Amino acid sequence: MTRRSVIWLVIWLVVAAALLAGCRSAAPEAEGADVPEGPSAEQVEVYLAEHVGFTSRDGEVFCAYVPLEAEDGAEDTLYAWAHCQEYVLERGGLARGSGISVPVALEFRRANGGYEIVGHRAPRDGALYGEDVEAIFPRGAWAQINPQGRADRVRKNDRVGSLERDAEARARAHWGIGAP
Repeated sequence: MTRRSVIWLVIWLVVAAALLAGCRSAAPEAEGADVPEGPSAEQVEVYLAEHVGFTSRDGEVFCAYVPLEAEDGAEDTLYAWAHCQEYVLERGGLARGSGISVPVALEFRRANGGYEIVGHRAPRDGALYGEDVEAIFPRGAWAQINPQGRADRVRKNDRVGSLERDAEARARAHWGIGAP
């Protein structure tokens, strides 16, 4: 081997070792690892469809959610913004039925080697909404739920718009309907 080949081989081995070390440190340790730390996305979406969403036209409910930043919240609770929309097939396309977009606190526990969602809380409508947000959600999530400034309102509206598109995409995939 030439000196140049040896140098390239050493560089390649160092890079490969660094990549492997990085992958290993990102992987959960076998002892005491709690990954994932809560229910799967599929579990959450099914729970939301069954317990938060509702129908008014005999359709099917599809939900999407995004976790809220809530570092100061309970360890056994997933704080999220959920969007659930009923869809019905109408004239070969999708039509919307009932829908809801709301912050939720999903309570879960360990069960059968995984997690199960055991209940949820959401703020009531009207004059009790603000009081319930403060009672249910940690302080770190309040501004995401009730944005005060224009930039925060735009972010919230963008988040809800994205969730609406995700729920519709799930409905389209479910019925094999292409994008409009």
